[in-house]
Amino acid sequence: MSRSRGPSGWQRAALSTGLAAVVAGLGWRRHALTVGGAVAATGVGASTFGFGGWAASLSLIAFFVSGSALSRRQAVAREMAAAKGHQRDAIQVFANGGFAALG
Repeated sequence: MSRSRGPSGWQRAALSTGLAAVVAGLGWRRHALTVGGAVAATGVGASTFGFGGWAASLSLIAFFVSGSALSRRQAVAREMAAAKGHQRDAIQVFANGGFAALG
């Protein structure tokens, strides 16, 4: 009788998608992501967790949280406002996290 280590392939896929959906949902509720951005973040997050594990996922979450916090800070003198505002759309999600999702 061999004992399996860790979740199987489909279990890992379900777990990574579920965790990514929770983080993306929180980002959407806090108005850090558009609906399209939340869908894209779910895919990017699931892929990153699925291929990279906890270390890659936590790095991606830290990048998202810090970027979201910085985009909401008070502007300083002579600083240009972001053209799209502080919510990230699907294009921005793929531009910032797509490389990590490639594994």
